[in-house]
Amino acid sequence: MAISKANADHYAWGRGCDGWYLVKNGQMTIIHERMPPGTAETLHKHAKARQFFFVLAGVAVMEHGGVVTTRCRKVQDWRFHPACRTEYSMRMRRISNSS
Repeated sequence: MAISKANADHYAWGRGCDGWYLVKNGQMTIIHERMPPGTAETLHKHAKARQFFFVLAGVAVMEHGGVVTTRCRKVQDWRFHPACRTEYSMRMRRISNSS
C-alpha cells in the first residue's frame, strides 16, 4: 500500500501543528508537517538529522544563524546538513487575501 497522510502515523505538536511519518526506520525519517499561519517552532538544532523543507501553501519564514529568509509555495526549499551547528526555527506567516 502507498503511504500518505491518510494512512501514516500521525502526531500533534506545538500549537495546532501536525506531523505524519511517511518513512520511519533506522536509516531515514520523512515527515509531512502542517503548520497553520501564526505557528512557529522554537530555535533548535539536530546532531544527526539532514533536513529538507519545502512549502506546499502559504509563506514560511526561516531563521537560521540570525538570518531570516522567506519562501513561498513551490518556489524554493531549505536544506540543512547535520554539520550545520547553528540553531534554526520556522514560522508560518498569514497571507493577505487583498491585492
